[in-house]
Amino acid sequence: MISKPVPEPVTELSAGGLRYRGIPMENLGGSFGFARTLTLLLTGSDPSRDEAEMVDALLVSAADHGQKAPSAHVALAVSSTRASLSASVAAGLLTLGDVHGGAAGKTSAMLLKAVADGMSAPEVITEAKRNGLRIPGFGHRIYREADPRSLFLMRKASELGLAGPCCTLARDMVKEIPPILGKSLVLNIDGAHGAILADMGWSPDMCEALFITARTAGLCAHVIEDRDRGKPLQFLTQVQKGEDLR
Repeated sequence: MISKPVPEPVTELSAGGLRYRGIPMENLGGSFGFARTLTLLLTGSDPSRDEAEMVDALLVSAADHGQKAPSAHVALAVSSTRASLSASVAAGLLTLGDVHGGAAGKTSAMLLKAVADGMSAPEVITEAKRNGLRIPGFGHRIYREADPRSLFLMRKASELGLAGPCCTLARDMVKEIPPILGKSLVLNIDGAHGAILADMGWSPDMCEALFITARTAGLCAHVIEDRDRGKPLQFLTQVQKGEDLR
């Protein structure tokens, strides 16, 4: 779980400098500095080194997924009209929701409730099937056998000793889904984020906040590249012509 509770305000400003949750800003540099700062701001607790390393890996894994990702696609479409960088990135962020970027929070909530209720993987899956509900965090339109990002994250969580009951339940669900639903569904990146962060004590909203933070970097990169190398409306022309996107 997240350690060292820090009850101070998110940010304090004074003549002596800037403090995040009571910690001087200049003390937060160094290894995994941004991951540590993000954890501190969102959770109010100063993470251990292992927790900061895990959050760093989560941020890296969610930074980008190419031009075909809905958020990047929309950001580039807006950028191609030569709207501002901020407007283009904001447009991309508005696409984040239950099926793109927002499923980590729903996965976290599902797993936390199931663990609290003592439900097994088959029970969680059967309940979703009975109610006609989509299981958040499972399945991917590109990755059919396994999501390499999730494999990396779940392995790192285990290596760092941060994988707990939510990660265990998520892994069990991957095995139990085929016989119950009649098809295989991989644990996707949202599922890995939700399971790992739930075990680390993050709330569902915090899971979504981490994804938003990470993906903003990728969207900025796509928009800047479009503005530097592309021509106005070039991206939209490529889409209309059916050209391959990166």
